[in-house]
Amino acid sequence: MNYRKLRIAWSVWWEMAALLLIVLWVRGHFYADYVKFGPPKSGMFDLISSEGEIWLYWNGDPPESTVEFRTIEPGVGVELPETSELGFAFDKDFSTSSPYWYIAAPNWFLALICAALGVTPWMRQLCWRFSLRTLLIAMTLIAVVMGLVVWKLKA
Repeated sequence: MNYRKLRIAWSVWWEMAALLLIVLWVRGHFYADYVKFGPPKSGMFDLISSEGEIWLYWNGDPPESTVEFRTIEPGVGVELPETSELGFAFDKDFSTSSPYWYIAAPNWFLALICAALGVTPWMRQLCWRFSLRTLLIAMTLIAVVMGLVVWKLKA
């Protein structure tokens, strides 16, 4: 029972982050949220949430202002590169006069990571005994998920 309150605080923090990412995921189908921030005289970060994806850009150009927030309709005013079929993207270019990099991930993936981080402190207390029926059900679910991933990649 050591650090019980710390485990509770950790879980609440990450589950709230997962819940807010789910809200941002749903909101992203109607609006695109755009936050631009960065310290003066250095690169600029752009954080964009649009159409179920979160994009993080870094541009080496010096910023005009330190913080800017906009809400726009999806696809208007912000040109996003293509992502893979599962929604991930990464690119970098440091050879040009204005270097940049970006990374994109789907909201559901980030929400899943936050939810998993919220559960981790409680893993020791789980009972890992299970029956053969439970094992067969779990293997069937894993096979179905893997089949859906392969089907999605082939389509």
